[in-house]
Amino acid sequence: MIKFTVMEILKLGVPEKNIWISNERKMCCGLGKCGHCKIGSTYICLDGPVFNYVDEEFVKRNNFVEVHTLCKDKDEYLTRPDLGRRFDSSQQEIIKKTCGENPKVLIVVGDGLSSAAVEANVEDMIPAIKQGLSNYGISVPDVLFVKHSRVGAMDAIGEVTNADVICILIGERPG
Repeated sequence: MIKFTVMEILKLGVPEKNIWISNERKMCCGLGKCGHCKIGSTYICLDGPVFNYVDEEFVKRNNFVEVHTLCKDKDEYLTRPDLGRRFDSSQQEIIKKTCGENPKVLIVVGDGLSSAAVEANVEDMIPAIKQGLSNYGISVPDVLFVKHSRVGAMDAIGEVTNADVICILIGERPG
């Protein structure tokens, strides 16, 4: 029901960044043991019930190059984690063009489950990482931003670019 409601809201012209979905479930154990609150691979009691998107202006302001995984929306992201680790051929081409072949280090920002974590921390972290790398004579190509990203997306990026190291900064729940 939530998926179809979101689709209707999008048709009305409401930007994705203004849509928050909340997956509420009756909590029994609160520890992820009973499975009552499980939706796909997500335990609401552990992973948090609220998911929204990283602001598009944030991505633009930081000059990130945006790519997206095979997930079409947050619902699919939550229920099909395998799709959050893969890219179609058009996205792979963007990754190749942005990162080149055989880079030493890539920095990737993934939205994950917490856009708030990304927006609160990334702008301070990336300059520090780049400065530390520059002290060793290592430069990095443009930063990729991966929408509907799972940690495993870095494996697919590594296969496309043959990077030596991929540093993925991904939004996850606190705790």
